[in-house]
Amino acid sequence: DLQLRAKDNITLSNNFSAERGSTFSANMIGCYDQPPDENSLLVNPNANAHANKVFESLSTYQQNANQCLILGQNIGWSFEAYNQYVDNLHNQTGQWPGVIGGQMRYTSTEINYPAVVNLYANWQSNGGICELSMLPNNPWTGGSAWDRSVTDIWKLTTPGQDGYNAWRQQLDFFADVLQDMQAAGVTILFRPLMEMNGDWFWFGYTGSNDPQPFINLYRDMFDYYTYTKGLNNLIWVYSANMAYNGIPSVDFYYPGDDVVDITGLDVYQDNVALPFDQYQTMLNLGKPFAISEMGPNHNNMNGSHNYLSYVNTINNNYPQTIYALAWHDWPDHLVAWNSNQNFYGALNLPCVVGRGETGLGN
Repeated sequence: DLQLRAKDNITLSNNFSAERGSTFSANMIGCYDQPPDENSLLVNPNANAHANKVFESLSTYQQNANQCLILGQNIGWSFEAYNQYVDNLHNQTGQWPGVIGGQMRYTSTEINYPAVVNLYANWQSNGGICELSMLPNNPWTGGSAWDRSVTDIWKLTTPGQDGYNAWRQQLDFFADVLQDMQAAGVTILFRPLMEMNGDWFWFGYTGSNDPQPFINLYRDMFDYYTYTKGLNNLIWVYSANMAYNGIPSVDFYYPGDDVVDITGLDVYQDNVALPFDQYQTMLNLGKPFAISEMGPNHNNMNGSHNYLSYVNTINNNYPQTIYALAWHDWPDHLVAWNSNQNFYGALNLPCVVGRGETGLGN
């Protein structure tokens, strides 16, 4: 509570004062330029109207007994596979998925981000929902997200520490893309620092029993994007990996109800095979739940996967799942809808909600 006086001094609420000529600094993260919107459904109190509309739709559409699940498709690391995975899927089934997703990467040359903004704006104008995750480089080495040679993530929230400035540069780069989305009116299901309980990303599990450095990293990003960058078009998705022996539980790194809108799990198991207790753990967090990535077991990505059975299993065993997003193919691994079996039946289930059925089109 800082009062700025017109003349020679400033006064804080505890009666401490500083005379003219003194140096004073204040961390304003978490302070508002305007009063919070008490009607916002999202954890960002200043989230814009469209973001609230998308979230409300995702939170309530299953109240209609004729609607069960929104399906999604990831379109690749460079966003170049839209025609292959989405247009072709529509041509073969007559249906559009409801969500498209992709990964931002720290590169100004490999991805045509203005074209991605246009693609997402067009998708949203036709009633689709847009998702983005991020694959940040290792801020100490410049290596990829899989470079685990340095993993001291506590340093990234401590000014003056190694990696802090490089991390801020990456955050600014990704924020620029998200701000372009905001300027185009696009709402983003934002899935940062995903699969953090896995042991493959530099920001992931390293064997430590202390989740606080990751929680601080996530919360610092939330504050920076929400209150410094003014990103009011984001729906924040906490996306863990399905747990297995050797990695922490799905809620181990949960950063708090005040910075998460939706929870998700990434599940690569034949016919889902998600342990029910993990599903229940996510539901107990009190947020809408999604299967934020899905596909067959890594050993069975040969195109034989039955996606109709997969979707039926979600609807029968995990019925509160609001959307389920299939990953893209990569060499020798077939994961996308139209690279597997019975995708026509899955997309044409009467209760599945596609792009034109969300009621969200402009």
